[in-house]
Amino acid sequence: MNVSTYAMLAAIAAGLLAAAATVASVRVRSGCAAPRLGLSDALRGVLAGGVVIVAALVAGVGLVDLDMFGVLHLVYLAVVVGAPLAAAGVAAAVLVPRRAASRPGGPDALDGPEAPTCTRPLVVLLVAAGLCAPLGLYMTHVEPYWLSTEEVGPVPVAAARAGSDPVRVAVLTDYQVRHIGDYEVHVVDEVLTTRPDVVLLPGDVFQDDENAFQRELPALRAQFGRLQVPGGAFLVDGDTDPLAHLQAVVAGTPVRLLDDEVVQTRVGDRTITIGGIELDYASERATAVVHELESRPGTDDLRILLAHRPDAVYDLPSGARTDLVVTGHTHGGQVAVPGFGPLMTLTGVPRAVAAGGIHELDGRRLFVGRGVGVERRQAPQIRLFVRPQVAVLTLADG
Repeated sequence: MNVSTYAMLAAIAAGLLAAAATVASVRVRSGCAAPRLGLSDALRGVLAGGVVIVAALVAGVGLVDLDMFGVLHLVYLAVVVGAPLAAAGVAAAVLVPRRAASRPGGPDALDGPEAPTCTRPLVVLLVAAGLCAPLGLYMTHVEPYWLSTEEVGPVPVAAARAGSDPVRVAVLTDYQVRHIGDYEVHVVDEVLTTRPDVVLLPGDVFQDDENAFQRELPALRAQFGRLQVPGGAFLVDGDTDPLAHLQAVVAGTPVRLLDDEVVQTRVGDRTITIGGIELDYASERATAVVHELESRPGTDDLRILLAHRPDAVYDLPSGARTDLVVTGHTHGGQVAVPGFGPLMTLTGVPRAVAAGGIHELDGRRLFVGRGVGVERRQAPQIRLFVRPQVAVLTLADG
């Protein structure tokens, strides 16, 4: 693809900022007196700016018609690529005397007390900017693949539900793959290692173009084909997959796509009723599923609403008959700040809820999975303080 005009302009702007920071460092060396700009200073500025421009353009390839995620991607690049390179340029200009200084009688010699110095605030700033580079490497290449397999519960079951056997429900949400590789296979390995009775998949399976989907379809089916568990595996659609794609993925596998429908399964001495709804949780068909879960006669079966977006919980009445809502969508925010939580959730539920885990909202129990993948296409494919997650909920007598 061609690099978009916006990406080019942003890359050039980042390069100019890096160059300006480097050249401006001459003022620091001269104690904020009128700067003496030499050839070496100019070369350092050009080098820093050029490196940033090239890096930003390379990363920006394919970001055509930038959306919100594309803008965030460029901001991310400016922080983890542009800032460290600009800091390196400034440090070089401040801390490395020009070669002329070493030549006796050189016009720019800086000997003894006139040698360049660096103030403590500037050192702190340069070190902080330089640390953005290893942070970026961690966010991009380490945490997104540092899978966490977590036991959740026991989640108490109402006394009115028949049976006593615990039910283990694995949640695999936001797979969001572009290619089935070692990590994607490992995710399914971990799901099976937990020995679940039921597997729930709250949507967002694949995120790329049509050609890539057709190429990866056999590998996707192979992984879904492994999800053979006693109570069955159930999938609903999300933001990234056309319904036809999901139908193709589950064909010939043990995974059942629930397109606004209610099914029952049996695990030990428990009966589980699962209602799976479409992405538009407020649609007439989705609302009908919620109504059926709530109004079916009987109190002895466990009832689960499976949806992609956590907002679906608000379609249930307070003190709902439905025992649990299982969702994904938020990725736990992908980036979280300790003490504050996720920076972005794209949902109407409270921030603490969107961060993931089991929560109760006015008598409605909700589980939000952090997902195993990341937002792709134009988005920066990162995680920070939000490890990918395979969760296993144990439903048992309270």
